[in-house]
Amino acid sequence: MRMGPRGVQAALMMATTLGLMLWPVAGSQAGAGKVPGKQPGPGPVGVTRVTTSGRRLAVNGEAFQVRGVGYAPTPIGQDPRYDWPYGDYFTAEHAGIYGRDLPLLREMGANTVRLWGWKADSQEHGPFLDAAYNGGVRPIYVIVSYWLGAGRDIYSPGGRQAIVDEFTQMVAIHKDYPAVLMWAIGNELNGSWMYGDSDDLFSLIDEMAAAAHAVEGESYHPVTTPLWDGPGATGLLDTIAAREGEVPNLDVWSVQVYRGLSFGSLFAEYAQVSGKPLVITEYGIDAYDTLHGAEYELIGTPYQAAYAEALWGEIAANSAVCAGGAIMAYSDEWWKGAFGAEPPGFGCPDGDPGVHSVCGYANGGHPDGFANEEWWGIVRPVGNGDAPDVMQPRAVYERLRSLWTSRVYVPCVMGK
Repeated sequence: MRMGPRGVQAALMMATTLGLMLWPVAGSQAGAGKVPGKQPGPGPVGVTRVTTSGRRLAVNGEAFQVRGVGYAPTPIGQDPRYDWPYGDYFTAEHAGIYGRDLPLLREMGANTVRLWGWKADSQEHGPFLDAAYNGGVRPIYVIVSYWLGAGRDIYSPGGRQAIVDEFTQMVAIHKDYPAVLMWAIGNELNGSWMYGDSDDLFSLIDEMAAAAHAVEGESYHPVTTPLWDGPGATGLLDTIAAREGEVPNLDVWSVQVYRGLSFGSLFAEYAQVSGKPLVITEYGIDAYDTLHGAEYELIGTPYQAAYAEALWGEIAANSAVCAGGAIMAYSDEWWKGAFGAEPPGFGCPDGDPGVHSVCGYANGGHPDGFANEEWWGIVRPVGNGDAPDVMQPRAVYERLRSLWTSRVYVPCVMGK
């Protein structure tokens, strides 16, 4: 999610925090190339095979549509910039959190969670990945993200190699877990507050993707990078068009799009510039009506649900171009008030993660003209003492459940 100019400082702080958790290792195969059009071969027994064909994704040979949710379950009162485990709630110590959430996600018909990052060199994510896969029974697949923070050295050979090594170490540790769907590099790295639309950035992305393929061999998982929708009305598609030929090892384009009630001409324009699968890695609106001081659904029209329904409808209607999407986001995150300097008179920015503030920034794509940083959840967290927060599904959760479970359940795949 782009936080707007007022969120840049907080985004940089978050990037720095997560970036400090990564440790470089030697032995990357950064120079490995990819044969154009080559598809991954069969993987080890029990490992999920994820392949691309044209603009389609397939899981174990069956067409796959991403019905996803962005998942960063920061508890009330914690700030991942400063508090252990720094946003990595995907280890056994936090089984109470993901053990609470994964059944709710299955119940709504989700088949994918998109992460923003975790400690890349940790070997302790197995319990979470196994819980997500659930022995193959209604599995929830994971878009595993490598956080690349602003300010990293993507220019010198040594700086680039350190990043490639960190990423490939993460791939090597997690590649054999059947819950893995794909690898994502960074978040909105083309944004002006990150690295912009630069040659160094996209050559590094391709180098990282090639290295990941080399680590995994013929059974590699697809690699993607979530792009910011900008600058300007045509910036995103201009970037993809210009860079398509420079990233032959990037398997999937993913984009984060907040254009209001519709994606507009996104899918038609994308079809003109790329033959790769497209995944929407963020979309939707927040739950809070700043104009009336309450959640939309508690005082009138449940706009968060209505927007999600309209946007998912467009994703589904454009399945020949788009392989699915992940809504922003699973749960409200009470620490994000530090990112918003508005509205006036509400103590913004708010740096207390124990306060559910309304801080945010103006955004014409929302019905109230405002984006509230702490209110993006499709579920509403309620404090529960020392136990994990209690999650209350909002109307948007129920709306997506009705859309995603309106047919007889076939485990996480679509018919060919």
